[in-house]
Amino acid sequence: MGATTADFIQGIVGMLDGVLDDEARTEMERVYGTLDGRPDASEFADLLVVHELAHLFHVQVPFEFPRLWLMELFANLCLYAYVAEAEPAQLPVLTTWPACMKVLPTSRVRHRSLEDFEKLYVGPENYGWYQPRLTAAARDIYDAAGTGALRRMYRTFSAHRGEMTEQRLLEILDESVAPSVSPLVSTWPA
Repeated sequence: MGATTADFIQGIVGMLDGVLDDEARTEMERVYGTLDGRPDASEFADLLVVHELAHLFHVQVPFEFPRLWLMELFANLCLYAYVAEAEPAQLPVLTTWPACMKVLPTSRVRHRSLEDFEKLYVGPENYGWYQPRLTAAARDIYDAAGTGALRRMYRTFSAHRGEMTEQRLLEILDESVAPSVSPLVSTWPA
C-alpha cells in the first residue's frame, strides 16, 4: 500500500508469464498498463487498503472467525462491496487480475486447499493463488446477495464462539449469510 510500484504484486503477476493467452494479456495491459514489459497490477494493490481496513474493523469488536480463510473472505467481501458501491469504475481493476489468475497452472503453487490455508495461513508464495480466488468468491457472494451478505456474515460470526465442524460451518453460511457461500467453499479447488 505504498507510494511506489507494488513489487510484491508484480512478482505475483510474473507467475503468469507464459501462461496468459494474447487476449487475456492484452486485457490486463489495457486495464493496468505495463511496467518492464508486463502488466502493472499496482492499481489492484492500491485497492487492497480497503481489505486491510476491513481487518482493522473486524478486530475492533474482537472476535475470531472460525476459519482464517473466512476472515480473508470477509475482508475481500468488504473490498468488493466498497468498490461496487462507492467506486464502480474501479471494478475492472479489482476483477481483471483475479480472472486472469484462474489460468495459473496448479503446478506453479504449492498449496491450494482451504485446509492448507488454515494449517499454514499460507504466506506470500501462495498469496497470488488464494487472493484472486477469494476476490472472485466475494464478487459471486456480492452479486448474489449484495451488502446484506456482508452484514449477515459479520453479525453471524461475531455472535458465534468456539469450534465448529466443516458441515456446521457450511450450514451457518447457508442459513445465516447467503446460500451462495457454501457452494463456493464445498467446490473450492484443491
